Amino acid sequence: LVIDGEALVQAVVRDISASKAAEGLLRESEERYRLITEKSTVGVYLHQEGLFRYVNGAFARLFGYRPEEIIDTYGPLDFVVAEDQPFVLAMLESRMSGVTSGDHYEFRGRRKDGTVIHLEIFGTLLMYQGRRAIHGTIVDITARKEAEKQVAEERQRFLRLSEHAPFGLAMLDAANRYTYVNPKFKALFGYSV
Repeated sequence: LVIDGEALVQAVVRDISASKAAEGLLRESEERYRLITEKSTVGVYLHQEGLFRYVNGAFARLFGYRPEEIIDTYGPLDFVVAEDQPFVLAMLESRMSGVTSGDHYEFRGRRKDGTVIHLEIFGTLLMYQGRRAIHGTIVDITARKEAEKQVAEERQRFLRLSEHAPFGLAMLDAANRYTYVNPKFKALFGYSV
């Protein structure tokens, strides 16, 4: 700009320190979330439009893959055993339609090598890039399921043995209340079997 033969500079100055501070906080928040999800020992995922848009390393290892093999290639039903697919599909549809915003359920999954595993999932409906998505975590509960099965089998074995025992057998709780008596115990004390 030239006025009366003199060159002048005209400028507009805006204070962007608040904007820069907000950008820094956003970067810090994104880094914290990335660090937490990538270092997590439980699987973390984002599912949208039938495909996983994000999975962390724990999720991928759970099924025997690398994250890049799953993202934008596989969907939830690809990792579910055939018998459990109708149930899982109903849960997904319910959540995606907004009938339920969050869910917690168990199902059986299949690893890349064909191994069947028991899984527990926690998911919630959210908006991602303007569209509905499900964000959640997934945990391998195979060991717990096997332990529960063993406990149930031991309980059945105990009941079979005690029901046919030639002696009376009773179990009491901490308050000295009977929690179990076998038929022989009932007969010895005159109760109907």
